[in-house]
Amino acid sequence: MTCYADFRTLPDYAMTMPSRLLQRLTTAATMLALPLAASAAAAEDVDTGLQGSGFTLALLCAGAAIVVALLVRNRAAPLLQSANRWLGGRRVKNAIRSGRFERLDNFILPGTCDGLNRIDHAVLTSGAIICIRAKSCNGTVFGAARDPQWTNVDGVERRRFLNPLIQNAGRVRALQEIVGDMPVVNLVVFSGDVQVPTAPAENVIHVSALRAWLLRFQENSQSAADPEAAWLSLRAAARTDAASRKDFESQLSFG
Repeated sequence: MTCYADFRTLPDYAMTMPSRLLQRLTTAATMLALPLAASAAAAEDVDTGLQGSGFTLALLCAGAAIVVALLVRNRAAPLLQSANRWLGGRRVKNAIRSGRFERLDNFILPGTCDGLNRIDHAVLTSGAIICIRAKSCNGTVFGAARDPQWTNVDGVERRRFLNPLIQNAGRVRALQEIVGDMPVVNLVVFSGDVQVPTAPAENVIHVSALRAWLLRFQENSQSAADPEAAWLSLRAAARTDAASRKDFESQLSFG
């Protein structure tokens, strides 16, 4: 039996209000179409049948309302997703900053087979470098630690995505190649109005718990490696230039 933890907070719910409002507007436009057409038909003389101008006008208005609502939703959805990702990223950075940890954000590292890896966030603690995969979504996420894909159900929308723990494992290996003996920890951080499984609780958390998690990890971590030397090596290897980002995007397109 899979257990789930409710990570939703008021700020996270507020982040989803625009997308929820957009869904409701689209639904309302669709639901109003048939009553509008029916009421116009009732107002017409029965003998005129479908030829009545009122009925035709009602159908045109209802159809136009649905088309406009769908167009607005299709155009606004990517913008809302980008906004949610940006807000989620800001919350992750603020949580790290509030704990006074050093971090690197959104950088490229060489991977296996001449490939490239993009790291969302790397955080320096006294005993390890934390490799964070940031994930922003709403609704409920179903999946276990070893499942290749997880499922996100948000209202009537259902989509599958790569298991972020497995996805981040390759990034952890890329970091480990750079920092040598310094331990690297795989951590997935969710943001948004989301419920996620508690089975992998040790390395899947909500952004609201990130600061406390980092502080607790730092207090309990023990390592003989030199964290400052490892961090200097990572900073020297991290690529943030436009050319490296372009190469990474080309790798994604080719894949």
